[in-house]
Amino acid sequence: MTDNLLLDPLIRVRRNGTTQALSLPEVLAALAADEVDDFPALRPHQRHPWHAFLCQLAVMAAEEGGEDRLDLSPGRWRELLRRLTPGFPEDEPWRLCVADLSRPAFLQPPVPEGTLNDFTGMGKLDKTSALSLDVLVCANAHGEKAKTDIRGHLEQWIFGLFIVQTFSGQLGAPNYGIARQNGGFAARPGVSLTFSSRFGPRWRRDCSVLLAEKERLRIPQVYPPAGGERLLWLLRWTGGKNESLPLSRLHPLCIETARRLRLVRMANGRLRCHAKGTAARRIAAEAYRGAVGDPWIPTDLTDKTPKALNRKPHYTTAHAVLFDRKLYTPALLQEYRPDEPKEGAAVLFRIFQRTQGGSDGYHERAIPVPATCVGFLSTRTEDAAQTARNMAELARAARNRVLKPALLQLMQAGREQIEFQQPETNDWASRLARKLDKDIDASFFPILWTCLERLDADEEAEDPVPWREYLIEAVRRHFAAGAEGLPLHSGLRYRARATAENMLEGAIRKHLSIQE
Repeated sequence: MTDNLLLDPLIRVRRNGTTQALSLPEVLAALAADEVDDFPALRPHQRHPWHAFLCQLAVMAAEEGGEDRLDLSPGRWRELLRRLTPGFPEDEPWRLCVADLSRPAFLQPPVPEGTLNDFTGMGKLDKTSALSLDVLVCANAHGEKAKTDIRGHLEQWIFGLFIVQTFSGQLGAPNYGIARQNGGFAARPGVSLTFSSRFGPRWRRDCSVLLAEKERLRIPQVYPPAGGERLLWLLRWTGGKNESLPLSRLHPLCIETARRLRLVRMANGRLRCHAKGTAARRIAAEAYRGAVGDPWIPTDLTDKTPKALNRKPHYTTAHAVLFDRKLYTPALLQEYRPDEPKEGAAVLFRIFQRTQGGSDGYHERAIPVPATCVGFLSTRTEDAAQTARNMAELARAARNRVLKPALLQLMQAGREQIEFQQPETNDWASRLARKLDKDIDASFFPILWTCLERLDADEEAEDPVPWREYLIEAVRRHFAAGAEGLPLHSGLRYRARATAENMLEGAIRKHLSIQE
Protein backbone atom coordinates (compact mmCIF):
# COMPACT_ATOMS: atom_id res chain seq x y z
CA MET A 1 0.00 0.00 0.00
CA THR A 2 1.20 3.53 -0.82
CA ASP A 3 -0.39 6.85 0.09
CA ASN A 4 -2.14 7.73 -3.18
CA LEU A 5 -5.74 8.84 -2.53
CA LEU A 6 -6.71 8.07 -6.12
CA LEU A 7 -5.62 4.42 -5.92
CA ASP A 8 -5.26 3.29 -2.33
CA PRO A 9 -8.04 2.47 0.17
CA LEU A 10 -7.20 5.11 2.78
CA ILE A 11 -10.64 6.40 3.85
CA ARG A 12 -12.84 4.21 6.03
CA VAL A 13 -16.61 4.19 5.56
CA ARG A 14 -19.41 2.19 7.08
CA ARG A 15 -21.12 0.61 4.10
CA ASN A 16 -23.91 -1.93 4.14
CA GLY A 17 -23.29 -2.71 7.79
CA THR A 18 -19.53 -3.23 7.51
CA THR A 19 -16.48 -0.96 7.73
CA GLN A 20 -14.48 -0.77 4.53
CA ALA A 21 -11.53 1.32 3.37
CA LEU A 22 -11.97 3.08 0.03
CA SER A 23 -9.95 5.29 -2.29
CA LEU A 24 -11.18 8.84 -2.89
CA PRO A 25 -12.82 7.97 -6.27
CA GLU A 26 -14.54 5.02 -4.61
CA VAL A 27 -15.85 7.34 -1.86
CA LEU A 28 -17.39 9.64 -4.49
CA ALA A 29 -18.98 6.70 -6.30
CA ALA A 30 -20.33 5.31 -3.01
CA LEU A 31 -21.82 8.70 -2.08
CA ALA A 32 -23.53 8.92 -5.46
CA ALA A 33 -25.02 5.45 -4.89
CA ASP A 34 -26.08 6.31 -1.29
CA GLU A 35 -23.95 3.49 0.10
CA VAL A 36 -22.15 5.49 2.82
CA ASP A 37 -23.63 5.07 6.29
CA ASP A 38 -20.87 6.94 8.11
CA PHE A 39 -17.21 7.95 8.14
CA PRO A 40 -16.03 6.36 11.43
CA ALA A 41 -12.99 8.61 11.90
CA LEU A 42 -14.86 11.86 11.24
CA ARG A 43 -15.39 14.05 14.30
CA PRO A 44 -18.56 16.19 14.62
CA HIS A 45 -16.94 19.57 13.91
CA GLN A 46 -15.31 18.09 10.79
CA ARG A 47 -18.60 17.10 9.14
CA HIS A 48 -19.28 20.29 7.23
CA PRO A 49 -15.67 20.91 6.08
CA TRP A 50 -15.48 17.30 4.82
CA HIS A 51 -18.87 17.55 3.09
CA ALA A 52 -17.90 20.87 1.48
CA PHE A 53 -14.50 19.51 0.39
CA LEU A 54 -16.09 16.49 -1.30
CA CYS A 55 -18.74 18.66 -2.99
CA GLN A 56 -16.27 21.29 -4.23
CA LEU A 57 -13.91 18.62 -5.54
CA ALA A 58 -16.64 16.63 -7.32
CA VAL A 59 -18.29 19.67 -8.91
CA MET A 60 -15.03 21.12 -10.22
CA ALA A 61 -14.01 17.70 -11.56
CA ALA A 62 -17.38 17.16 -13.24
CA GLU A 63 -17.26 20.68 -14.70
CA GLU A 64 -13.75 20.11 -16.09
CA GLY A 65 -14.79 16.80 -17.63
CA GLY A 66 -18.06 18.09 -19.08
CA GLU A 67 -20.13 15.75 -16.90
CA ASP A 68 -23.59 16.69 -15.67
CA ARG A 69 -24.14 13.34 -13.90
CA LEU A 70 -22.88 12.20 -10.55
CA ASP A 71 -23.60 8.46 -10.72
CA LEU A 72 -20.17 7.67 -12.16
CA SER A 73 -17.87 4.70 -11.68
CA PRO A 74 -14.76 4.96 -9.49
CA GLY A 75 -12.70 4.74 -12.67
CA ARG A 76 -14.46 7.73 -14.21
CA TRP A 77 -14.10 9.75 -11.00
CA ARG A 78 -10.39 8.89 -10.95
CA GLU A 79 -10.07 10.13 -14.52
CA LEU A 80 -11.91 13.38 -13.72
CA LEU A 81 -9.81 14.08 -10.63
CA ARG A 82 -6.62 13.55 -12.62
CA ARG A 83 -7.87 16.08 -15.17
CA LEU A 84 -7.78 18.65 -12.36
CA THR A 85 -4.06 17.98 -11.92
CA PRO A 86 -2.54 17.65 -15.42
CA GLY A 87 1.21 17.30 -15.68
CA PHE A 88 1.64 14.97 -12.72
CA PRO A 89 1.93 11.41 -14.08
CA GLU A 90 2.91 10.10 -10.64
CA ASP A 91 -0.24 11.55 -9.02
CA GLU A 92 1.85 13.72 -6.70
CA PRO A 93 -1.03 16.11 -5.82
CA TRP A 94 -3.00 13.13 -4.53
CA ARG A 95 -0.24 11.55 -2.43
CA LEU A 96 0.28 12.33 1.25
CA CYS A 97 4.07 12.27 1.07
CA VAL A 98 6.18 13.40 -1.91
CA ALA A 99 9.95 13.53 -1.47
CA ASP A 100 10.50 16.01 -4.31
CA LEU A 101 9.73 19.34 -2.61
CA SER A 102 9.35 21.10 -5.96
CA ARG A 103 6.20 19.04 -6.55
CA PRO A 104 2.93 19.40 -4.62
CA ALA A 105 1.57 16.70 -2.32
CA PHE A 106 -2.05 16.31 -1.18
CA LEU A 107 -3.11 19.71 0.24
CA GLN A 108 0.58 20.64 0.51
CA PRO A 109 1.97 23.30 -1.85
CA PRO A 110 5.41 22.94 -3.43
CA VAL A 111 8.37 24.28 -1.44
CA PRO A 112 10.35 26.51 -3.83
CA GLU A 113 13.22 26.79 -1.32
CA GLY A 114 13.90 23.08 -1.81
CA THR A 115 14.50 22.53 1.91
CA LEU A 116 12.45 22.20 5.09
CA ASN A 117 15.17 23.52 7.39
CA ASP A 118 13.12 26.64 8.17
CA PHE A 119 9.83 24.72 8.59
CA THR A 120 9.91 24.88 12.37
CA GLY A 121 6.32 25.89 13.06
CA MET A 122 3.68 24.12 15.21
CA GLY A 123 5.44 25.10 18.43
CA LYS A 124 5.25 22.42 21.11
CA LEU A 125 2.67 20.33 19.28
CA ASP A 126 3.53 16.73 18.48
CA LYS A 127 4.63 16.88 14.85
CA THR A 128 4.23 13.13 14.43
CA SER A 129 0.54 13.22 15.39
CA ALA A 130 -2.12 14.00 12.80
CA LEU A 131 -4.34 15.30 15.60
CA SER A 132 -1.93 18.21 16.04
CA LEU A 133 -3.28 19.61 12.77
CA ASP A 134 -6.77 19.79 14.24
CA VAL A 135 -6.36 20.93 17.83
CA LEU A 136 -9.47 22.53 19.24
CA VAL A 137 -8.55 25.30 21.64
CA CYS A 138 -9.99 23.88 24.85
CA ALA A 139 -9.05 22.79 28.34
CA ASN A 140 -6.42 20.10 28.75
CA ALA A 141 -9.01 17.76 30.29
CA HIS A 142 -11.49 18.27 27.43
CA GLY A 143 -12.64 15.04 25.82
CA GLU A 144 -11.51 16.11 22.34
CA LYS A 145 -7.90 16.21 23.54
CA ALA A 146 -8.17 12.64 24.76
CA LYS A 147 -9.13 11.23 21.36
CA THR A 148 -7.19 8.14 20.40
CA ASP A 149 -4.37 8.90 17.99
CA ILE A 150 -3.91 5.84 15.79
CA ARG A 151 -0.34 6.59 14.82
CA GLY A 152 0.50 5.49 11.32
CA HIS A 153 -3.14 5.57 10.20
CA LEU A 154 -3.01 7.69 7.06
CA GLU A 155 -6.71 8.51 7.25
CA GLN A 156 -6.07 10.78 10.24
CA TRP A 157 -3.52 12.73 8.23
CA ILE A 158 -6.07 13.18 5.42
CA PHE A 159 -8.64 14.60 7.82
CA GLY A 160 -6.06 16.72 9.63
CA LEU A 161 -4.83 18.23 6.36
CA PHE A 162 -8.23 19.19 4.99
CA ILE A 163 -9.23 20.72 8.35
CA VAL A 164 -6.11 22.86 8.77
CA GLN A 165 -6.12 23.95 5.12
CA THR A 166 -9.83 24.61 4.57
CA PHE A 167 -11.14 25.42 8.07
CA SER A 168 -8.35 27.18 9.99
CA GLY A 169 -8.67 30.35 11.97
CA GLN A 170 -5.76 32.62 12.77
CA LEU A 171 -3.21 31.29 15.24
CA GLY A 172 -0.77 34.13 15.66
CA ALA A 173 0.54 36.50 12.98
CA PRO A 174 2.39 33.94 10.81
CA ASN A 175 -0.45 31.36 10.89
CA TYR A 176 -3.31 32.88 8.93
CA GLY A 177 -6.79 31.46 8.45
CA ILE A 178 -8.99 30.85 5.45
CA ALA A 179 -10.89 33.42 3.38
CA ARG A 180 -14.34 31.83 3.84
CA GLN A 181 -14.96 33.17 7.34
CA ASN A 182 -15.49 36.51 9.03
CA GLY A 183 -12.00 37.10 10.41
CA GLY A 184 -9.32 34.98 12.01
CA PHE A 185 -11.35 34.28 15.16
CA ALA A 186 -14.50 33.20 13.32
CA ALA A 187 -15.13 29.86 11.60
CA ARG A 188 -16.55 28.66 8.30
CA PRO A 189 -20.26 27.89 8.85
CA GLY A 190 -22.49 25.60 6.83
CA VAL A 191 -26.19 26.22 6.16
CA SER A 192 -28.12 24.21 3.58
CA LEU A 193 -31.47 22.72 2.72
CA THR A 194 -31.51 18.96 2.96
CA PHE A 195 -33.97 16.14 2.41
CA SER A 196 -32.10 13.31 4.12
CA SER A 197 -29.93 12.65 7.15
CA ARG A 198 -27.59 10.45 5.10
CA PHE A 199 -24.26 11.53 3.64
CA GLY A 200 -24.98 10.46 0.06
CA PRO A 201 -28.28 12.25 -0.61
CA ARG A 202 -26.95 15.45 0.98
CA TRP A 203 -23.84 15.30 -1.20
CA ARG A 204 -25.87 14.56 -4.35
CA ARG A 205 -28.32 17.37 -3.70
CA ASP A 206 -25.66 20.01 -3.04
CA CYS A 207 -23.50 18.90 -5.98
CA SER A 208 -26.53 18.90 -8.30
CA VAL A 209 -27.48 22.45 -7.28
CA LEU A 210 -23.90 23.67 -7.69
CA LEU A 211 -23.67 22.17 -11.17
CA ALA A 212 -27.01 23.71 -12.16
CA GLU A 213 -26.19 27.13 -10.68
CA LYS A 214 -22.48 27.36 -11.50
CA GLU A 215 -22.94 30.72 -13.24
CA ARG A 216 -24.47 32.22 -10.08
CA LEU A 217 -21.30 31.36 -8.18
CA ARG A 218 -19.26 33.71 -10.35
CA ILE A 219 -19.97 37.04 -8.67
CA PRO A 220 -19.30 39.84 -11.20
CA GLN A 221 -16.18 41.92 -10.49
CA VAL A 222 -15.13 39.36 -7.88
CA TYR A 223 -14.43 36.06 -9.67
CA PRO A 224 -13.33 35.58 -13.30
CA PRO A 225 -16.16 34.92 -15.80
CA ALA A 226 -14.65 31.49 -16.52
CA GLY A 227 -11.83 29.29 -15.28
CA GLY A 228 -9.76 30.27 -12.26
CA GLU A 229 -7.34 28.43 -10.01
CA ARG A 230 -9.07 25.46 -8.42
CA LEU A 231 -6.68 23.41 -6.24
CA LEU A 232 -4.46 25.97 -4.56
CA TRP A 233 -2.01 23.36 -3.32
CA LEU A 234 -0.75 23.02 -6.90
CA LEU A 235 0.71 26.54 -6.84
CA ARG A 236 4.23 27.53 -5.76
CA TRP A 237 4.19 29.58 -2.57
CA THR A 238 7.07 30.97 -0.54
CA GLY A 239 4.75 32.73 1.92
CA GLY A 240 5.85 36.20 0.86
CA LYS A 241 3.94 39.39 1.63
CA ASN A 242 3.09 39.98 -2.04
CA GLU A 243 1.98 36.42 -2.87
CA SER A 244 -1.62 36.60 -1.65
CA LEU A 245 -3.99 35.52 -4.42
CA PRO A 246 -6.81 37.89 -5.42
CA LEU A 247 -10.26 36.42 -5.81
CA SER A 248 -10.16 37.46 -9.46
CA ARG A 249 -7.68 34.63 -10.08
CA LEU A 250 -9.72 31.92 -8.36
CA HIS A 251 -12.53 29.53 -9.19
CA PRO A 252 -15.48 30.27 -6.83
CA LEU A 253 -15.27 26.70 -5.48
CA CYS A 254 -11.49 26.63 -5.17
CA ILE A 255 -10.07 24.51 -2.37
CA GLU A 256 -7.93 26.65 -0.09
CA THR A 257 -4.57 25.93 1.45
CA ALA A 258 -4.27 28.30 4.40
CA ARG A 259 -0.86 27.10 5.65
CA ARG A 260 2.52 26.02 4.32
CA LEU A 261 2.80 22.39 5.42
CA ARG A 262 4.72 19.35 4.27
CA LEU A 263 4.59 15.74 5.41
CA VAL A 264 7.84 13.74 5.48
CA ARG A 265 8.19 10.00 5.96
CA MET A 266 10.63 9.14 8.74
CA ALA A 267 12.96 6.13 8.90
CA ASN A 268 10.40 4.19 10.99
CA GLY A 269 7.77 4.69 8.28
CA ARG A 270 5.68 7.21 10.18
CA LEU A 271 4.88 10.69 8.95
CA ARG A 272 6.06 13.94 10.44
CA CYS A 273 4.55 17.36 9.70
CA HIS A 274 6.73 20.38 8.96
CA ALA A 275 5.13 23.83 9.01
CA LYS A 276 6.25 27.37 8.31
CA GLY A 277 4.44 30.67 8.91
CA THR A 278 3.74 33.17 6.16
CA ALA A 279 4.00 36.94 5.86
CA ALA A 280 0.42 37.27 4.56
CA ARG A 281 -2.78 35.34 3.98
CA ARG A 282 -2.92 32.99 1.02
CA ILE A 283 -6.03 34.73 -0.35
CA ALA A 284 -6.35 38.51 -0.32
CA ALA A 285 -9.98 38.75 0.77
CA GLU A 286 -9.94 40.47 4.17
CA ALA A 287 -12.18 43.29 2.93
CA TYR A 288 -14.98 40.80 2.17
CA ARG A 289 -15.18 39.62 5.82
CA GLY A 290 -15.86 36.07 4.64
CA ALA A 291 -18.73 37.06 2.31
CA VAL A 292 -17.03 35.62 -0.77
CA GLY A 293 -19.98 33.71 -2.21
CA ASP A 294 -19.45 30.40 -0.44
CA PRO A 295 -22.64 28.46 -1.31
CA TRP A 296 -23.10 27.29 2.30
CA ILE A 297 -22.65 30.69 3.99
CA PRO A 298 -25.47 33.24 4.44
CA THR A 299 -24.36 36.87 4.28
CA ASP A 300 -24.97 38.93 7.42
CA LEU A 301 -26.28 42.40 6.52
CA THR A 302 -26.67 43.72 10.06
CA ASP A 303 -23.53 45.90 9.78
CA LYS A 304 -22.62 48.54 7.23
CA THR A 305 -20.26 46.05 5.58
CA PRO A 306 -21.69 42.62 4.64
CA LYS A 307 -20.00 39.71 6.36
CA ALA A 308 -20.23 35.94 6.65
CA LEU A 309 -22.60 34.48 9.22
CA ASN A 310 -20.81 33.83 12.51
CA ARG A 311 -23.58 33.17 15.05
CA LYS A 312 -25.00 30.15 16.83
CA PRO A 313 -28.24 28.78 15.29
CA HIS A 314 -30.31 29.95 18.26
CA TYR A 315 -33.89 30.78 17.29
CA THR A 316 -33.14 34.51 17.59
CA THR A 317 -30.68 34.17 14.70
CA ALA A 318 -32.01 31.13 12.82
CA HIS A 319 -35.42 32.63 12.02
CA ALA A 320 -33.77 35.71 10.50
CA VAL A 321 -31.36 33.58 8.44
CA LEU A 322 -34.32 31.62 7.08
CA PHE A 323 -36.66 34.49 6.26
CA ASP A 324 -35.45 38.04 6.89
CA ARG A 325 -33.88 39.25 3.65
CA LYS A 326 -33.19 42.68 5.19
CA LEU A 327 -30.84 41.08 7.69
CA TYR A 328 -29.42 38.10 5.79
CA THR A 329 -28.87 37.06 2.19
CA PRO A 330 -29.47 33.30 2.12
CA ALA A 331 -26.75 30.89 1.09
CA LEU A 332 -27.22 29.41 -2.37
CA LEU A 333 -27.63 25.89 -0.98
CA GLN A 334 -30.12 27.09 1.62
CA GLU A 335 -32.63 28.06 -1.07
CA TYR A 336 -35.58 25.87 -2.03
CA ARG A 337 -35.80 25.06 -5.75
CA PRO A 338 -39.12 24.47 -7.57
CA ASP A 339 -37.97 21.06 -8.83
CA GLU A 340 -37.29 19.80 -5.30
CA PRO A 341 -39.75 17.75 -3.23
CA LYS A 342 -41.82 19.38 -0.51
CA GLU A 343 -41.76 16.37 1.80
CA GLY A 344 -38.86 15.79 4.17
CA ALA A 345 -37.23 19.21 3.91
CA ALA A 346 -35.04 20.57 6.70
CA VAL A 347 -32.63 23.47 7.02
CA LEU A 348 -29.34 22.24 8.45
CA PHE A 349 -27.01 24.53 10.42
CA ARG A 350 -23.47 23.36 11.17
CA ILE A 351 -21.54 26.06 12.98
CA PHE A 352 -18.30 25.85 14.97
CA GLN A 353 -17.77 28.84 17.25
CA ARG A 354 -14.16 30.00 17.43
CA THR A 355 -13.14 32.79 19.81
CA GLN A 356 -9.90 34.63 20.44
CA GLY A 357 -7.84 32.09 22.32
CA GLY A 358 -10.64 29.56 22.68
CA SER A 359 -13.66 27.73 21.29
CA ASP A 360 -17.33 28.18 22.07
CA GLY A 361 -18.59 24.81 20.97
CA TYR A 362 -19.89 23.08 17.88
CA HIS A 363 -23.55 23.72 17.09
CA GLU A 364 -25.47 21.47 14.72
CA ARG A 365 -29.18 22.03 14.25
CA ALA A 366 -31.65 20.62 11.74
CA ILE A 367 -34.92 22.54 11.47
CA PRO A 368 -37.60 20.34 9.82
CA VAL A 369 -39.91 22.24 7.48
CA PRO A 370 -43.45 20.83 6.93
CA ALA A 371 -44.50 20.37 3.30
CA THR A 372 -47.21 22.98 3.81
CA CYS A 373 -44.61 25.59 4.76
CA VAL A 374 -41.82 24.97 2.25
CA GLY A 375 -43.12 27.85 0.13
CA PHE A 376 -42.29 30.29 2.91
CA LEU A 377 -38.59 29.55 2.31
CA SER A 378 -38.75 31.08 -1.16
CA THR A 379 -41.83 33.03 -2.27
CA ARG A 380 -43.39 34.20 1.00
CA THR A 381 -40.36 35.06 3.08
CA GLU A 382 -41.66 38.47 4.21
CA ASP A 383 -44.85 36.97 5.66
CA ALA A 384 -42.78 34.41 7.54
CA ALA A 385 -40.22 37.01 8.62
CA GLN A 386 -42.87 39.26 10.16
CA THR A 387 -44.51 36.40 12.05
CA ALA A 388 -41.14 35.13 13.29
CA ARG A 389 -40.10 38.63 14.39
CA ASN A 390 -43.34 39.01 16.36
CA MET A 391 -42.74 35.65 18.02
CA ALA A 392 -39.15 36.52 18.93
CA GLU A 393 -40.27 39.83 20.47
CA LEU A 394 -42.93 38.05 22.52
CA ALA A 395 -40.34 35.51 23.67
CA ARG A 396 -38.05 38.33 24.78
CA ALA A 397 -40.90 39.90 26.71
CA ALA A 398 -41.78 36.58 28.35
CA ARG A 399 -38.23 36.17 29.51
CA ASN A 400 -37.31 39.70 30.56
CA ARG A 401 -40.60 41.45 31.35
CA VAL A 402 -42.75 38.64 32.70
CA LEU A 403 -40.79 35.78 34.26
CA LYS A 404 -37.63 37.49 35.52
CA PRO A 405 -39.31 40.39 37.39
CA ALA A 406 -41.73 37.97 39.09
CA LEU A 407 -38.83 35.77 40.19
CA LEU A 408 -36.96 38.78 41.56
CA GLN A 409 -40.09 39.85 43.44
CA LEU A 410 -40.32 36.37 44.92
CA MET A 411 -36.69 36.37 46.01
CA GLN A 412 -36.71 39.95 47.34
CA ALA A 413 -39.85 39.50 49.42
CA GLY A 414 -38.85 42.09 51.97
CA ARG A 415 -38.22 44.92 49.52
CA GLU A 416 -40.82 47.51 48.55
CA GLN A 417 -39.30 47.83 45.07
CA ILE A 418 -37.43 45.27 43.02
CA GLU A 419 -33.68 45.72 42.81
CA PHE A 420 -32.75 44.38 39.35
CA GLN A 421 -29.00 44.62 39.87
CA GLN A 422 -28.84 42.82 43.23
CA PRO A 423 -26.16 40.19 42.36
CA GLU A 424 -27.37 37.03 44.11
CA THR A 425 -31.05 37.30 43.22
CA ASN A 426 -30.31 38.54 39.69
CA ASP A 427 -28.04 35.55 39.02
CA TRP A 428 -30.70 33.15 40.26
CA ALA A 429 -33.47 34.75 38.23
CA SER A 430 -31.27 34.92 35.14
CA ARG A 431 -30.48 31.23 35.42
CA LEU A 432 -34.18 30.34 35.52
CA ALA A 433 -34.86 32.73 32.62
CA ARG A 434 -32.22 30.89 30.58
CA LYS A 435 -34.03 27.62 31.25
CA LEU A 436 -37.19 29.18 29.86
CA ASP A 437 -35.22 30.39 26.84
CA LYS A 438 -33.95 26.86 26.23
CA ASP A 439 -37.53 25.59 26.13
CA ILE A 440 -38.52 28.47 23.84
CA ASP A 441 -35.67 27.59 21.48
CA ALA A 442 -36.91 24.00 21.20
CA SER A 443 -40.54 25.05 20.61
CA PHE A 444 -40.04 28.11 18.41
CA PHE A 445 -40.05 26.53 14.96
CA PRO A 446 -42.75 23.86 15.47
CA ILE A 447 -45.13 26.59 16.67
CA LEU A 448 -43.94 28.99 13.94
CA TRP A 449 -45.05 26.45 11.31
CA THR A 450 -48.45 26.23 13.01
CA CYS A 451 -48.78 30.01 12.91
CA LEU A 452 -47.75 30.13 9.24
CA GLU A 453 -50.25 27.40 8.34
CA ARG A 454 -53.00 29.49 9.95
CA LEU A 455 -51.78 32.49 7.98
CA ASP A 456 -51.75 30.44 4.79
CA ALA A 457 -55.33 29.30 5.44
CA ASP A 458 -56.46 32.94 5.15
CA GLU A 459 -57.58 33.10 8.73
CA GLU A 460 -57.25 36.29 10.71
CA ALA A 461 -53.96 35.01 11.96
CA GLU A 462 -51.49 37.87 11.84
CA ASP A 463 -51.28 37.66 15.62
CA PRO A 464 -49.41 34.43 16.59
CA VAL A 465 -52.06 33.19 19.03
CA PRO A 466 -50.62 29.64 19.44
CA TRP A 467 -47.30 31.21 20.44
CA ARG A 468 -48.89 33.48 23.02
CA GLU A 469 -50.68 30.47 24.49
CA TYR A 470 -47.46 28.51 24.67
CA LEU A 471 -45.53 31.36 26.32
CA ILE A 472 -48.23 31.92 28.97
CA GLU A 473 -48.13 28.24 29.90
CA ALA A 474 -44.32 28.18 29.84
CA VAL A 475 -43.74 31.21 32.09
CA ARG A 476 -46.26 29.88 34.63
CA ARG A 477 -44.55 26.50 34.61
CA HIS A 478 -41.05 27.94 35.05
CA PHE A 479 -42.23 30.34 37.74
CA ALA A 480 -43.79 27.45 39.70
CA ALA A 481 -40.59 25.41 39.37
CA GLY A 482 -38.53 28.34 40.61
CA ALA A 483 -40.86 29.02 43.52
CA GLU A 484 -40.79 25.39 44.64
CA GLY A 485 -36.99 25.35 44.65
CA LEU A 486 -36.51 28.62 46.51
CA PRO A 487 -35.62 28.35 50.23
CA LEU A 488 -37.84 30.99 51.89
CA HIS A 489 -38.61 31.46 55.57
CA SER A 490 -41.98 29.81 56.23
CA GLY A 491 -43.38 33.06 57.59
CA LEU A 492 -42.67 34.84 54.32
CA ARG A 493 -43.32 32.08 51.79
CA TYR A 494 -47.07 32.44 51.18
CA ARG A 495 -47.13 36.22 51.18
CA ALA A 496 -44.05 36.42 48.95
CA ARG A 497 -45.44 33.90 46.49
CA ALA A 498 -48.85 35.57 46.34
CA THR A 499 -47.24 38.95 45.65
CA ALA A 500 -44.98 37.48 42.98
CA GLU A 501 -47.84 35.59 41.34
CA ASN A 502 -49.90 38.76 41.18
CA MET A 503 -46.98 40.48 39.46
CA LEU A 504 -46.58 37.53 37.06
CA GLU A 505 -50.25 37.49 36.07
CA GLY A 506 -50.31 41.25 35.62
CA ALA A 507 -47.28 41.06 33.33
CA ILE A 508 -48.90 38.21 31.37
CA ARG A 509 -52.00 40.34 30.78
CA LYS A 510 -49.87 43.30 29.73
CA HIS A 511 -47.30 41.58 27.49
CA LEU A 512 -48.59 38.15 26.45
CA SER A 513 -52.38 38.05 26.56
CA ILE A 514 -54.25 37.43 23.32
CA GLN A 515 -55.41 40.72 21.89
CA GLU A 516 -59.15 40.83 21.31
